[in-house]
This record gives sequence, structure tokens and C-alpha cells, in this order.
Amino acid sequence: MLHLIEPLESFEIWALDRDTGEARSAKVSAPSLRDAEDFVQDMQPRWIVRFPSSCDHCEEIFPAEELTSCAVEPDFRFCDTCVDKLS
Repeated sequence: MLHLIEPLESFEIWALDRDTGEARSAKVSAPSLRDAEDFVQDMQPRWIVRFPSSCDHCEEIFPAEELTSCAVEPDFRFCDTCVDKLS
């Protein structure tokens, strides 16, 4: 039986160091942006990976965990109001 493996993409993940407040970045290969962020958070627990982000439709600022990834293009994230409008 043949199993298809999801292709890996390269993502640059930005974070803030909890101790110094300095910006940090890491290049990670992963199937999705969320997987890349999760990997960096697991490997660097002192880094704040998910900080406020904006909805890709209305551009309002929300905590990253409150945004919903698009089913077609996971790198696009939308607030609940815009998800309802776009559905």
C-alpha cells in the first residue's frame, strides 16, 4: 500500500525571547505554518512564537490562537467574524 507524504515547505518563524525581548528567527521545514510554529515553540520554550497577528481579511489585530486557518490556503488566517462572512 502506498502512502503519500505531505510535501514540506520552508517557513521563517519569528519569535521574541522571553528573557531579553530580542527578536529571534528560525528557518523550519514543515507541512504547514502551524506545524513550523509548534516545532519552534517545542524546541525553544523561552521563545514567544505566537504573538498578536492580524486577520488577512479585515486586518484587525487578534491573538494568533484566535485566528482560523483557511481550509484552502492554511497560511491565511481569519477572525471569527470574517470566517462567517467568507463561508
